[in-house]
Amino acid sequence: MLVIIFGGIHSFKTLVKVYGGLTTLDVYVPILLVFALALLSLVAMPATLAGYRELSVLRRLKTTLRARSGCSWPSSPSRWPPWW
Repeated sequence: MLVIIFGGIHSFKTLVKVYGGLTTLDVYVPILLVFALALLSLVAMPATLAGYRELSVLRRLKTTLRARSGCSWPSSPSRWPPWW
């Protein structure tokens, strides 16, 4: 939506020497795409993790990773990291 709005602004279509001959819109579109993907992933993460928690996937991953790595991490976060 913002790309359409900014595409209609004349100053966004003029070439800028500072940007190496690119328009402001050419520079802004990749930034906007990265921002949108980051925001989407941050918004979707809690629901995904909640679904994993309901299905006990997190508990299975915790035991699987601990058994495979041979690591003896404490289950209580208050005792981790050990130098605290």
